[in-house]
Amino acid sequence: ADKAQLAKQLERKQADISNLENKLSAQEEKNQQLEVKLSDQEQKSQLTEQLKETVDNKEDKISKLIKQKQKLKEENNSLVEKLKQAEILQTRSQKLSKDFNSKEEIYKGLGYFHMIAGEINKAIHYYKKALSYSDSDKSIYYNLGYIYAERGNYKKATVYYKKALGGTASDKDIYYNLAVISSKYLKDDKAADKYYDKFLQY
Repeated sequence: ADKAQLAKQLERKQADISNLENKLSAQEEKNQQLEVKLSDQEQKSQLTEQLKETVDNKEDKISKLIKQKQKLKEENNSLVEKLKQAEILQTRSQKLSKDFNSKEEIYKGLGYFHMIAGEINKAIHYYKKALSYSDSDKSIYYNLGYIYAERGNYKKATVYYKKALGGTASDKDIYYNLAVISSKYLKDDKAADKYYDKFLQY
């Protein structure tokens, strides 16, 4: 009876061991599956990181391309503006060629343009350039006299005003200007009286 009981106990123990082995095997299988999942997650994490780097690089490139596009657009706008200015200058040049028949008239026109623009040195340059082609235009002398008077160079103003005299309607204004310059700035009362007398004759 003791033998039989011991045999049963042994069978139970063996059954328990078998069950434990089965459970251990199942657990090991689960562990392996978990390891595979963890490995998959690591790969996914690496892929995610790589994808993020790729996206960042693409965003970087896109940002650079946008900046390059903006720069090209600005350069293009600058070129368009320069082209417009060139076309305007060409149109003005063609107009000058039509309006003026000689170099003297072209330089005279440029002198007048710079004078009203307040670019006095350029105005003087072009007026004198015009006189180098023809010294008979009294209006150029008159404008040079006016420019030098405005600059306070009254001696030069007097020289050019005198050259502007020529029996025209503007002589009256020239004599008046000469009288004022002689009296007020050059302190030459004798000359001033002479110019006032001429002025009063008109």
